[in-house]
Amino acid sequence: MGLFIAGLAAAGCTVRTADVDRPDVLPRGEYEQVYPYFASICAVSRIRANFAAAGGVPGHAVMYLQGVCKDESASYPRLKLCPPEVAAAGGPEAGLGISVNKTFKNVNWMAVPDARLFFSGNLKPGERLDEARGLRTLEEAYQAGIWGGIKVHDEYKPAEGDRDAAVYLLASESLGTDVALLFGRHVFCATLPMERERLDRVVGFLNDLNDEYASGEADYNWSGYADNCSHTLHNALAAAGVWGETPVQINKFRQFFNLSIPANEMINLARRANTYPLEDFEAIYADAQLREALLENGWLPTRHGALVLYKSIHKPNDLYNTEAEILIHEVPLLRPLSRNIQVMYADSTFTEIDDNLRFYKQRYEAILAKRPDDWESAAESGAKYAVARKRYYEAIAEQLEDVNAKLAELATSS
Repeated sequence: MGLFIAGLAAAGCTVRTADVDRPDVLPRGEYEQVYPYFASICAVSRIRANFAAAGGVPGHAVMYLQGVCKDESASYPRLKLCPPEVAAAGGPEAGLGISVNKTFKNVNWMAVPDARLFFSGNLKPGERLDEARGLRTLEEAYQAGIWGGIKVHDEYKPAEGDRDAAVYLLASESLGTDVALLFGRHVFCATLPMERERLDRVVGFLNDLNDEYASGEADYNWSGYADNCSHTLHNALAAAGVWGETPVQINKFRQFFNLSIPANEMINLARRANTYPLEDFEAIYADAQLREALLENGWLPTRHGALVLYKSIHKPNDLYNTEAEILIHEVPLLRPLSRNIQVMYADSTFTEIDDNLRFYKQRYEAILAKRPDDWESAAESGAKYAVARKRYYEAIAEQLEDVNAKLAELATSS
């Protein structure tokens, strides 16, 4: 993944563009077998359609939720956890994609059931993407009801009865952005496994957000600066205790320090889930969100099963420019985010489930081997620090047990 400067700068930081020329990085089929519930933040490259204006320079961010289904009883996009038996079966039908779009008025996000429709638009490998195939995917998405109950701002409304204008709106604003992402974009994902109950917090946050706008009390007004796709996805994971919340729609000075950029959110999740100093309890205790997650639930987001994925834009492709541009906002020269993610994509520890599990097994065992003698007894005092430390070691022990079970499961299946 080579990098070159895009020519944008702010507050001593540069925005960099990743020029991608690499094979796909995808998990083997066993992943959903051992992880029926997970959340992914995906940064997708800038879209350049041959039939419409190019998309924004920062690209776009979406979320994929495995084990979550669309609530078909609602009149606008809402979610619910899939029935346990559906989630356990895995497969693309047991998950959906979440996308925020600037055109939306009465909702913040839309849901696209089925990973195949969300990512590939049901296009087969090697099948040519031309106008006829693009229109067919739009029809498939329409029949799936993904735009049901969504109202758009007046400037995006086609004239009444103008079917051609309506199709163009969906093709230019939604195809390759909300649905069939790989038609027009390269996709980079960081995936975080979650227990069913914790994923339900993500579902609750997203539902509350759409409930607010669907009630008619306020319209959703997208802002690249103050309330964009990345803000929504970041805060959905904040609701699950992954990290702190990023404020939206605040005064301009404060908002400047709460920017949210697609590539940065994806990389930050990959780092939070994999390269955070899990071995350093002092660092964990000093982190307000991790401390709270430990004390309340004995849970940490740095965990086995968190992988990075990459899928290149579809080829052959008559509708979109297939080059990749994706921006990373970081300190120039040092390029800490770019360097981190390049290392992770090149290391099977972060791309292959079996290598990842073995890596975490070693980490967990090393942590437990260094437990202080009083790790249990000190918690009897009730001191918050001692209680958190006890729960930290208990959480690590539970994770080690889970790693061993998943390694055994993979060995049996193979």
